Amino acid sequence: MSPRDRRLQSEFEEMKALADSSSLLSFTSAGVPPTHYSVTLTCRGLMRWNDRVSETDRHEFDITLGEGFPRLPPTVVWRTPVFHPNLKPPHICTGDIWYPGISVAEFCVEICDLVQYKSFNIYDPLDVEASLWLVVRLAEEEPGIPVDPRPLRDLDFEITPRISDGPDTAGDRGDD
Repeated sequence: MSPRDRRLQSEFEEMKALADSSSLLSFTSAGVPPTHYSVTLTCRGLMRWNDRVSETDRHEFDITLGEGFPRLPPTVVWRTPVFHPNLKPPHICTGDIWYPGISVAEFCVEICDLVQYKSFNIYDPLDVEASLWLVVRLAEEEPGIPVDPRPLRDLDFEITPRISDGPDTAGDRGDD
């Protein structure tokens, strides 16, 4: 297996692990090892319909890992309506989030952060209208940003309270 094929296989394994740990992301892939992913996010984001900005919870995009990957960023084609300064279907601005050491799975986490308005660049926007809308929104007392605070990876753990029989002695070691 070539170094490129090993990297592509590793990317696929990380994507499967991300999908297994997320109720917000699913994908299909093509190629052996995969060089194409069709990704669906089911997190809240925004879309513009006519003159109205509204919430939407389904986002679809394709990621293609070309011959220059990982030196060159993957090609991302957005397939659903979205309203964000750094997304303008079918394009996505990857300059602020892509670097050769990032995995495709982590790249998807960053894309989800964009959709949820946890991340944005209003100074070099792909969609100027969305950037201007966001500037006005951020000046409001309660801007409602991010539009979805949930992490892409599900936080699946339990906290068990510890019950004490006596007074709190957390700082007392008893060596006096």
